[in-house]
Amino acid sequence: MFEQDPIMRQIHDIVKAAAKMMHMNVDIKSEHLVQIEDLQVQQTTGELLKQLDDGDINEAENALYAMLENPSLDMLHAGIAFYARLDEMDDAFLQEHHFSREEVEDGKAHLLSVYGLNGNEAFFFE
Repeated sequence: MFEQDPIMRQIHDIVKAAAKMMHMNVDIKSEHLVQIEDLQVQQTTGELLKQLDDGDINEAENALYAMLENPSLDMLHAGIAFYARLDEMDDAFLQEHHFSREEVEDGKAHLLSVYGLNGNEAFFFE
C-alpha cells in the first residue's frame, strides 16, 4: 500500500536522497536545484536565490511562502535549496538585512511541516 501512494513514494525518495547526500557530502543546494523539473520553478528559485544574495531576504522568503501554497516535490526541492543558501550566510550578513539565524531555523521547520516532515531538519539540512 505504501508504494502505491504517490505522495508517500515521493517522501520516501526524498528521505533516501537526503541520506545519500549526508553520506556523500553532496552540496544540498545544488543537488536540489538539479532535481527541480518544472522550468518555471527552476527559474523562480534562481531568482529567489539571487534575492538572498542581494540581501532581500524577507521579500524572497515571502515569495517562497506564497509558492508553497501549491506544494509539489519541485517546491520542496526549491525550499531546501533556499534554506541551504541561507544556512551558508554568516550571521552578520543576516543581521545587516534584518534577518536572524532563528528565522532561518523557523523557515526550515515551516517548509518541512508543509510536507508533513516535521522534526526532520537534520535529514535535509546539514
